[in-house]
Amino acid sequence: MWMLLFMILWMSAAHANEESIPLSYLALGDSYTCGEGVSRDQSFPYLLSEAIYKMEGQVVKPHVIAQTGWRSDELIEAIRGEKEIGKKCFDLITVLIGVNNQYQGKDIASFEKDLRILLQLSLDLACTKEKSILMLSIPDYGYTPFGQKSGKAQSISKELQAFNQSIQDFSKVNNIEWVELTDLSKKALGRKDYLTQDELHPSKVQYQDWVEQRIFPKWNEKVFPLMEKKNR
Repeated sequence: MWMLLFMILWMSAAHANEESIPLSYLALGDSYTCGEGVSRDQSFPYLLSEAIYKMEGQVVKPHVIAQTGWRSDELIEAIRGEKEIGKKCFDLITVLIGVNNQYQGKDIASFEKDLRILLQLSLDLACTKEKSILMLSIPDYGYTPFGQKSGKAQSISKELQAFNQSIQDFSKVNNIEWVELTDLSKKALGRKDYLTQDELHPSKVQYQDWVEQRIFPKWNEKVFPLMEKKNR
C-alpha cells in the first residue's frame, strides 16, 4: 500500500517537473521585435510566449536580442557579443530583420551575405537546427501615415518587396519556415489601432494579429511537433 502511494507521488512529481521546464525562445531583430512604442509584454515575442502557454500549457522563456534601428550587420555584431546565450540551445528562434537596411539605402547583395551569417549563427543556437527557426517577413511601413507623409510610399513598398523576396527565396533554399506578415502590416493605413502614437510602429493589436493569425499557427504546425517528439 505504502509502496503504491510512493510510486504515485513520485510519478506525479516527475510529471510536474517535466511540465515546469520552460521552452527556450530566442527572438532576433530590430524595432519590430523589441516592440518600439509598446511595453515589453505587448511585443510579439512575449505575446507569442503567452499564446503558447495558453494553447499548449508550455511555459516559454523568451530571450530578445533586438534594438530599434539595427541593420542586419548590427544584429550579427550583437549576437556575437551576447554572453548570456553562451552554449544554450533554443527550441524556437525567430528572425525579423532588414527594414533598416532598406531605410538606410543599403544594397540587397550585402544584406544577403548577412542573411547567410545570421542563418549559421541561428543554426548554432537551434535545438533542432533549421526546424527551430522561423523567418518573418518585413512589415511594409509604406502603408503607415509615416510612410505616406514621406512622399515615397510606393518606392518604400517596392524596395521592401525586393528585400522580402530575397528573404523568402533564401528561406526556401535553406529549408527555413517563412512567415508572411507583410500583408497584415498593410492594414495599418486604414486602422489607427494598428499603430503606436508615432504612426509607424505596430501596436499591441497588430502584434496580436501577427501572433494569432501567422506566427503561432506556424509554430504549432512546424516546430511544436518536433519538440514533442524530442521530449518523448
